[in-house]
Amino acid sequence: MQIAIELAEVSKTTLAVRRPVQLIRQRFFGKDLHFWIRVIGIDTFPFWRLGKKPPISNAVANLNCYEEQLEAGEPNQKTMFISLYDYGVIWSDGTKEQVDTVIYATGYRNNLDYLSNLGGLDSEGKPLQIAGISTSVPGLYYVGLEGQRTFASATLRGVGPDAKFIVRKLRKYLQSTIS
Repeated sequence: MQIAIELAEVSKTTLAVRRPVQLIRQRFFGKDLHFWIRVIGIDTFPFWRLGKKPPISNAVANLNCYEEQLEAGEPNQKTMFISLYDYGVIWSDGTKEQVDTVIYATGYRNNLDYLSNLGGLDSEGKPLQIAGISTSVPGLYYVGLEGQRTFASATLRGVGPDAKFIVRKLRKYLQSTIS
C-alpha cells in the first residue's frame, strides 16, 4: 500500500486488493507503536517457542495522510484483478484495463519449497527453526522471518539486529566445523 500511495502522487495508480485496506494507528501518547511494543516487552517475546505469530500486525505510518489519499481515490482501490492479458489486467467484472506496470506486493508469506528436500521445513512448509537457526539442517540460518526473534523481525527495523545475531551464530558454527 505504501508503494501505491507514493506512486499515486506521480501516476494513475490502482491498488488491487483482496479486501479493502484497513489501517491501524501507529502513534499512541506521542510515541510510535514499536516504542510501546519494546517497552511492554512484546517485541522480544519468543513467539517461536509457541509456534505462533506475533499478536499485532505491522502498523502503518502516516495513517491520516493514507486515509485521506485512499478516500480521495489516490490510489484507486479495486478488488484484485482475475487475470493478465498482453496489455494489462482483467478485472473481476471482465473489463480490461491497459497498464504499463504491475507490482506484486505479496506480503510476508514464505515460499521455501526448495528447502523441503533438505528436511528444513515442517508439514506446512514453514522453516524448522528457533530464532533463525535451523533445528533440522546444520549450517542453515534464516533472516527476515515473521516473529523470528522479535515482533519486528520481518521489518526493516528488526532484520538488522537479527542479521547480526545470525552472523555471530554462523561464525561460531563455522569455527566449530573448521577446528
